[in-house]
Amino acid sequence: MPKVKRLEDLKGGTIGCTAVGATTWVFARMLAKEMNWDPEKDVRIIGVGGLDAQMAGLKRGELQGTIYGDAGVVIEAEGAGHILMRLDELTPKWISLVAYSTDDIIKAKRDVAGRALKSIFQGARFCRDNAGESIKIASKAIGWPEAPTKRAYELIRPLLSTDGRMDLEAMKFMQGTLLDLGVIKTRLPLTDMYTPDFTPVKL
Repeated sequence: MPKVKRLEDLKGGTIGCTAVGATTWVFARMLAKEMNWDPEKDVRIIGVGGLDAQMAGLKRGELQGTIYGDAGVVIEAEGAGHILMRLDELTPKWISLVAYSTDDIIKAKRDVAGRALKSIFQGARFCRDNAGESIKIASKAIGWPEAPTKRAYELIRPLLSTDGRMDLEAMKFMQGTLLDLGVIKTRLPLTDMYTPDFTPVKL
C-alpha cells in the first residue's frame, strides 16, 4: 500500500496470510514478535486465502500487508504492493521446501518413493543449471509474467537442496516455534520426523 513504506508502518494495520496456522501465519506472528508488537492488539493477522485474494485485499485497502512466499514478486509486479523484507531475515533456520510421505507408503512402496524423490532432485538440478529455460517453462505453466518469475527464481534457487539431507538444527527451531505459537501441542523426537533412508540423493 502507498502509505506503508517501512515495516513500522504496519503497526495498527491488518496483515493477510493464507490461513490461520499456516506457515504464512507463523511468520506473521514471528514478525510481530521481532517488532515487539502484541499480535492481538498492535496488528491484526487474518487468513484471507491465496494470491488473488491477497492482492484484492491490498488494492481495496482492507490489508496493509501480506505474508507470502515467492509470489510476493507478483504482487509487486501487479502494482498491488511492494516487498518490505524477505522472510529469511526473521530466521535463517527454516526449511521451506520439504518432501512429505506417510510411514505406510515408505514401507509398502519404498522403491516408488525413492524414484519419486530422485525425480524431484533431477528437476531441481535442471532448474539450478538452466535458468533461462526454467524461467520460461515456469512462467507459462503458472501464468506469471516472465519478469516476476525470473525474480522468484532468483529468490528460490539458493534454497534448493542438492542432496535432500535434513538440517536438524532448523527442524528443532521450527518445532520450538510451532510449539510456542500453539500450532502443535507436543514435542516429538526429531528422529521420528524424517528418514535418512533416501538421502543423500545421488543423481
